[in-house]
Amino acid sequence: MAATRADLIVVGAGLAGSAAAWAAAERGMDVVVLEAFQPGHRNGSSHGSARIFRRAYPDPLYVRLTGRAGILWRQLEADAGESLLQRTGGLDFGARRDPKQLHAVLTDCGVPAELLAPAAAAERWPYVDFTGAGQVMYHEEAGVLDPDRAMAAMLRLAAARGAVVRFGTPVTRLEA
Repeated sequence: MAATRADLIVVGAGLAGSAAAWAAAERGMDVVVLEAFQPGHRNGSSHGSARIFRRAYPDPLYVRLTGRAGILWRQLEADAGESLLQRTGGLDFGARRDPKQLHAVLTDCGVPAELLAPAAAAERWPYVDFTGAGQVMYHEEAGVLDPDRAMAAMLRLAAARGAVVRFGTPVTRLEA
């Protein structure tokens, strides 16, 4: 392939690459996306119909970043005219997740969360076994994202802003 010139050349059209292309095209940049495979391939980690979205992290930085990400997912949905992130709520329990710490971090960051005794959680979610779980944390802002549809929407919106998207274009060498 001949040399390609652009403000931004994105190698790979997974979630990160598609998001970069969408954001750069929205800012008026000249964008080229090069994807080795065809749309809908299963060779990467971004593909499929469901990926978890949650706010429950022990580091406040990640909680703040997921808040910003939630706003951007809603912006993408509005721009694309379709639903991509379904809010379902999320449960965290067990020693490895440390619900008490997660609850403290979330509430300190202004994210709604509940800390429940196992019996109270079992009443609300009788299909989950909380035996020996200790406390259970619920946060309503968790959900499921559809990455296949999200990538397609971001690439479609980037292309509508002038981005060039080339599938079946493996990158073997880059030169400045």
